[in-house]
Amino acid sequence: MRTERRLTVALLAWMCLVTLAPRTCAWQSLVQDGRSSPAATVPTALPRGFFQHTLELPEDGSRKYAVYVPPQYFTEADHKWPLLVVLHGSGEIGTDGVAPTQVGMGPYIAGRPKRFPFIAVFPQAHAMWYRGVEEIAVYQIIEDVCKEYRVDRDRIYLTGFSMGGFGTWELGIRRPDLFAALVPICGAAPMDYVGNLVNLPVWVFHGAKDANVKVEGSRDAVARLKSLGGSPLYTEFPQIGHNSWDTAYHTPALYKWLLAQRRVAHPKTIDYTFPGGAIQVWWLAMESEPNRKAPAHIRATISNDGEVIVESEGVASFAILSKSEPIRVGQDVLVKWNGAVVYKGRYEGPVVVRPNRDAAPAGPATSTP
Repeated sequence: MRTERRLTVALLAWMCLVTLAPRTCAWQSLVQDGRSSPAATVPTALPRGFFQHTLELPEDGSRKYAVYVPPQYFTEADHKWPLLVVLHGSGEIGTDGVAPTQVGMGPYIAGRPKRFPFIAVFPQAHAMWYRGVEEIAVYQIIEDVCKEYRVDRDRIYLTGFSMGGFGTWELGIRRPDLFAALVPICGAAPMDYVGNLVNLPVWVFHGAKDANVKVEGSRDAVARLKSLGGSPLYTEFPQIGHNSWDTAYHTPALYKWLLAQRRVAHPKTIDYTFPGGAIQVWWLAMESEPNRKAPAHIRATISNDGEVIVESEGVASFAILSKSEPIRVGQDVLVKWNGAVVYKGRYEGPVVVRPNRDAAPAGPATSTP
């Protein structure tokens, strides 16, 4: 086993910026959005209070998205605002940048423009599912909105319905460090990864008579999350079919609940499962074993005295990043991986731990720098 005190620029960029490409899952087939394609009736104007922006992506070119800004934003110069990210269904796929504001959350806001206490952003997917470039676009749009507007980064909330309900589960599972709460509506979750949400507030909505996305998609995800120690809220509408989003978004208690949730910025324990590749969440970057078919899992805990305990399965390497409070630069650190001491010394920045060619990633050998 060998350890390094500093990551090279290439390694840091690779481990921290690569977006996971999720496997195709059987539960994808649950969704069939019965609404007509947006090409049939393309809206031409945004509601009052909504502004159009354009995102430039090297992978995809330009794409339009809409942002709702409360009137009070322009008079309360020192106030930071919560951000609500809204993922639409398959019926709003397109490039106009307007269609996502016409269904669900958009009409709800338009009906009370002076009484909606959030900035809201409406990305528009160009294709089915919020994966690959569509996932990258959502993250980049969030970052652009945070730079353009006074956003409270500890109060970023993700919601979506139908295709967007699936997306809310998926993006929340992959990036639990980014969001303060999730509101998936008539969606379903990849069950192997639901445990990533144990410490993230989730309120799930579904219609019992939904013929497009079976209600079991939400019931099973909620039951699984509870069995793992989570505390999700679940509201099921007995007489409603696929369009449960209008009723869900007209639930007054929802917005009070959202505003009470804040992101956990520096957790002492990270318990995370991922399908493969490389990813960063909070203060931990990790890479799975090459060609691994089963999900990889890692649990890392930092104590106040600088001891880091890491247990993993299917993880080839990991890095403890400089924002890993409560560890401070200059502090003595001891890192144990699957029971073996793999690093002991002063913390001077990111620490990467990875096996050499002859070591088994699942059971790192004992060594110190």
